[in-house]
Amino acid sequence: MRPEQKTFWKSFFLSLAAIGLVFGLSWLLFMPKQEKPAASDAQQAAADTDTADDVNILFLHRTDRRGLPQSCQLVRISPAQGQLLVTNIPLSWKVQFGTRTGDLRQAYAYNGVGQFIESLQQLTGLKTDYYVDLTDASLIALSDSFGPVDFDVHENIYHYSEQSGLLQFKLLYGRQRLDGSRCLGYLSYCGLQGQEKDTLRLQLIKAYIEHYFNRDEVERLADTFTGVADNIETDIASIDIPDLQAALREVLVTGSSTVTTPQIYCDENGDYQPDLHGSVLRDYFGVGLQKETPTVSSPD
Repeated sequence: MRPEQKTFWKSFFLSLAAIGLVFGLSWLLFMPKQEKPAASDAQQAAADTDTADDVNILFLHRTDRRGLPQSCQLVRISPAQGQLLVTNIPLSWKVQFGTRTGDLRQAYAYNGVGQFIESLQQLTGLKTDYYVDLTDASLIALSDSFGPVDFDVHENIYHYSEQSGLLQFKLLYGRQRLDGSRCLGYLSYCGLQGQEKDTLRLQLIKAYIEHYFNRDEVERLADTFTGVADNIETDIASIDIPDLQAALREVLVTGSSTVTTPQIYCDENGDYQPDLHGSVLRDYFGVGLQKETPTVSSPD
């Protein structure tokens, strides 16, 4: 083969190789990418809920161990939303218990806190993870286990003993530092009634949470419950402290944790209204979205 022919074929094959390389790179760059298979609904749900579960805690308050509930608050810990939510549960709501119908106080009288929770769930669909049944003494002990809180008192309060006529409780208008006893006295002897007192109760709870909801208090939660356990008429062992701590830690981690107090408005003898009251429980407290209710034992 002559030298000029060698040069021609060499140039031809080099050009062909270059064209092949260009087409190959173009195909790799511009070919449609294969999509990864979409996650199943179950896998997506698991990914979306890779946080501690939301927790509902029911707080009942009675004057003493023989008394019936004077108030009921529902607290929800929501790690996913970075929120703590608190509302009042009206005790006037009519419920079923046994073969009877009555309000929530009567359900408690019928068979204790277990019946109270069961009847409330049958009425509203609300599922309770934990409960704490407080008396005056345990409410004071629980408040004092955290410490005092500064609060704006909206009236001068002077309460005199019915037996001796002596001044038994005094709280002045303005910014005051409230310990457990003064907080309870404010709630007990203020001139507010009905929904206005419910609002005050929520404001006090919110003030305590906002002041003391921090990592140190979360870490010593077990010690807090142990310190007041003797005064609390409840199955305190049913409360999963590590579970609560995990949920509270995640709320704190968000860096934008808030305390929300959506109020359930109800007349003194008002009944449960699914459209009005049920919407608050659905929107804020996960009615219809929660896990099964744990077994609840009634107090002795």
